[in-house]
Amino acid sequence: MLPLDDVRWGQLTTFFGEPEKLPKVLGEWLASIGFDQEETIYRRDLFDQFLHQGTITNAAFAVVPWLVDVCKKGVTRFQVEYLTDVALVEANRLKYGVYGNRKGTAEYPEWLMPDYKQAIIESRDLADDAIEGEHDVERKHGCNEARLIRERRVGLGPVVIGQLNGYFQLPQRECFAEKWRTDIFFCPPFSVT
Repeated sequence: MLPLDDVRWGQLTTFFGEPEKLPKVLGEWLASIGFDQEETIYRRDLFDQFLHQGTITNAAFAVVPWLVDVCKKGVTRFQVEYLTDVALVEANRLKYGVYGNRKGTAEYPEWLMPDYKQAIIESRDLADDAIEGEHDVERKHGCNEARLIRERRVGLGPVVIGQLNGYFQLPQRECFAEKWRTDIFFCPPFSVT
């Protein structure tokens, strides 16, 4: 994971504000985990920095490992929501790519992608457990479509939750998981090295 004090945060693109401020916002969210303000800080301050209106910036590749790490630790009651956002980022990466990035910044920073790739792989195992363990129907709502997709065995390509409008062709982007266990999307065989 990209450390919060790493100057490379400034080389990323956020939808709002300066990317140098993203580690502070991420730190505030991390400090709120398990407390009443966790969801508010995540949705109000962090979410729209990397995943806004169904699009992503390269900052998403730095935030996703932090989301997965929190889910792995089992310290949040919002595991389903965070893993759904991770799935949306990866599906968006595969289908559309990065919405935009500031001039002089890499669309897919090589120094971020190994940790991002590992987070996507780890999220596969977490997703089934989170969905199966969630009993609150309202909080599980975002995953209901994932279950529908699983039952219908949608063909190759990412499917953004809530936007199932047919079958998509997989673009020429490297897939980081052979198959998400939630079957939000299927990927061609991929060798993890």
